[in-house]
Amino acid sequence: MGLATGRFKGDGIEVALLSANRLSTYVFAGAVGGGRTSEAVPVDWKWREEFTPTGLTSGDYNNSGSDDLVLLGTVTSYEGIHPVYTVGGASYLPGGRDGLTYGRGLFGGPVGASGDINNDGYADLVFGSPADSDDLNEWLLDGGTVDVFLGGPSGPDTREDVSQHWNQTTVGASGDDANGDRFGGAVTVGDVNGDGYADAAISAPANDINSLTDPGTVWVMRGTANGLTPRGLASFSQSTPSVPGDNEDSDRFGGALRLIDANRDGKAELVASAPGEDTGDGAAWVFPGTVNGPVGSGSWSFNGATLSAPVPDARFGETLAP
Repeated sequence: MGLATGRFKGDGIEVALLSANRLSTYVFAGAVGGGRTSEAVPVDWKWREEFTPTGLTSGDYNNSGSDDLVLLGTVTSYEGIHPVYTVGGASYLPGGRDGLTYGRGLFGGPVGASGDINNDGYADLVFGSPADSDDLNEWLLDGGTVDVFLGGPSGPDTREDVSQHWNQTTVGASGDDANGDRFGGAVTVGDVNGDGYADAAISAPANDINSLTDPGTVWVMRGTANGLTPRGLASFSQSTPSVPGDNEDSDRFGGALRLIDANRDGKAELVASAPGEDTGDGAAWVFPGTVNGPVGSGSWSFNGATLSAPVPDARFGETLAP
């Protein structure tokens, strides 16, 4: 359900695991990949019945030398027994000598990623809120939003004058900011061009293109000293020149995303999946990293058949490992 790693006590690598509404940490003993781990240490996240956890992200948001953890999820408000609104929420758990402790609640999104966007030594937090909803009237409230909270001495800074809030319209993305587009459905953070500023890839997997329904689109926003900027926004779909495949209904391209420097050249490659590709078989694409960021030229795709795995209705790529 959720996995993150970090030096939560400032020394050895630990694994945080979210499973069946239980959050625990494990300490590696021995070499990573070959060592054993300690028994689970439960961590209290404070939220109660109204909070539904969805995942984890980690980083040193307060630059203390110990990594912190953010528990992602949704918060539902009720009138009696009836749900009224569901919005994104999270718990910020700073690390320290004694491990993770509860810090405070955050309102953001059920999707999240971390990295130093403004290159100031503090990890920053990017939330995706693809589907805030009015449960009482069974409406989606918007087409999805992305919130950026810059790190600082007290952790993620949620003050309005220093945080950022984006949707498809404000980033200058193609198409309409339509309800159900699920902008922020997946987010990932990494340095795509080697300039020292972490950038963010953001998807709207239900974005319509021309007359097609839900083929999906991914955008890359650049990091700067002031946070993310829409200047130089790049977009990717199966209609991008040199990208294998074609847009189709319900592909949901961008269903999962990762920016990862697989070849260690200092420029992260973009990996994007479309779990609905070929009526639910699923596939993933790799976009090479360059000094100008990810590009369609030289991109390639793979699916279950590439890995000799089951193919029909496998929804390959629905989840990409962190």
